[in-house]
Amino acid sequence: MPATSTVPGAVFDGADPPSNLEECLIPSKTEDQSLNYLAGKVESLNQQLAEVMRLRQREREQERCRRGDEQIQRERLHKEQLDHERKLNAQRLIEMAQLHDEALHQASRDHADSLAETVSQVTRKLEMERQALHAEDLLSVEAYRKLWTAEIGRRTKQEKQLAMVC
Repeated sequence: MPATSTVPGAVFDGADPPSNLEECLIPSKTEDQSLNYLAGKVESLNQQLAEVMRLRQREREQERCRRGDEQIQRERLHKEQLDHERKLNAQRLIEMAQLHDEALHQASRDHADSLAETVSQVTRKLEMERQALHAEDLLSVEAYRKLWTAEIGRRTKQEKQLAMVC
């Protein structure tokens, strides 16, 4: 098969393989420099790619950390809100308990005042009844004395009449 060129380092047509094996194996100085340059470029690009990959990985990790930090921050804020709400609820419960206690004390005072008034009224009624009974007793004693005196007078009169008759 004929080669397109027999000069070392020459470009061959892809359809026609080189006839001389030496032509394929020994690159020219220019090709060698080009290959070394390309190899250096490839190595540099590989290093850049590796660095970019490391940077992207670091960015992803930082993003995960940032998201984790944001999640932690949201959870902390949520916990603080819950704690604040619990404190408010506890304060409200304390205030309600105090109001309830005050209402009970007021009701107790009102009830005590009402009981005292009722006791006072009952005491006044009892005193009036006692005085009425005492007055009745005095009247009864007086009435009994009058009755007794009348009875004594009647008996004395009967005895006088009887003494006269006899």
